[in-house]
Amino acid sequence: MSFAYKHRVSKLRLEDKPTKIHPLASSGRNETILTDFKVALEDFFEQIGQTRESFKARIFPVGGDGLTYEKMIQLREYLQLHPNDMDAMRIMKPMLEWWHTEWTNLSRIFEAYWGDPFINDPATLGHSAAKIGRKKPTNLKVDFYTSTDLAYLVLDVRILDCWR
Repeated sequence: MSFAYKHRVSKLRLEDKPTKIHPLASSGRNETILTDFKVALEDFFEQIGQTRESFKARIFPVGGDGLTYEKMIQLREYLQLHPNDMDAMRIMKPMLEWWHTEWTNLSRIFEAYWGDPFINDPATLGHSAAKIGRKKPTNLKVDFYTSTDLAYLVLDVRILDCWR
């Protein structure tokens, strides 16, 4: 099976080699201000060798949280009439990071189903967390890993309870 996939089925096989990693230096720019954000992006592109003088027509995925994604879309709209792909930021492919989407969704679940601390309701996440000795997240802005663990633990226990 492996031989067939690697030799007979594949159309254009790339050689197995490590990908070159480019750790980028951080920028002191404010991403919420479009002019600062544009300068920061130009700096990042320059660090990977993409400048106006040494321009290569490539698309670069640039990811971030919800606000950063919105600013990337806004920046591309403002610069769309520039004739050069570099100046118009057409080389940038804005991407919303999956981790941020999952974290936001988890925060919403906790906000909606944590429950009132003064009511002893066994159907809430807060009641289940108190029973197993877990603390309430501050402002329900959850820590991703511990809150995911709690949510799946409560889900598993409730599913097992249904089968009981």
